[in-house]
Amino acid sequence: CGNPVTENMLDLFLHTNALSGTLPSERCLAKRSNAAKLRILRANNNTISGTIPEGLLCGNLAAERMLDLSLHNNALSGTLPTETCLAQRSNDSVLTRFAVQDNKISGTIPEGLVCGSPVADRMDRLDLSANALSGTLPSEVCLVSRSTNAALRVFRVSENQISGTIPEGLVCGNLAADRME
Repeated sequence: CGNPVTENMLDLFLHTNALSGTLPSERCLAKRSNAAKLRILRANNNTISGTIPEGLLCGNLAAERMLDLSLHNNALSGTLPTETCLAQRSNDSVLTRFAVQDNKISGTIPEGLVCGSPVADRMDRLDLSANALSGTLPSEVCLVSRSTNAALRVFRVSENQISGTIPEGLVCGNLAADRME
């Protein structure tokens, strides 16, 4: 983090190796300059553990440029990014794919991943399946507020401990729901 080589890197593909350890620390990520260009980080199919640092998604312009964050099939734990983190992202944020399925992530699904934030309006693929998530699906109020331009086409939360009812707005009710697979 914070050196000229990594500042200019656009895509980093580390998937399907024998990588272990943790993702870069918040301290490391805070050192990245606003000029950092990383758009794609794919480190899926490894044995990476620890938590997902919010600095990968929030906190500076470098995080705003993240287009595809694929960390599925690892040993990640902790929770998903907080509502506070997601609310910090600007209208220029470009994250379209967030894939963290097949980990050990717990807690609830922040509504800002699905609706009510710039992240939600641009997200095309959100895969949270096969974790230890609990709570409920995004609320009806959240889903009704989704922009008709919302891009989310794939929303996977299977194989978790989600409870409650299926909100009608998840399946029907606006043009955004009509685009989901």
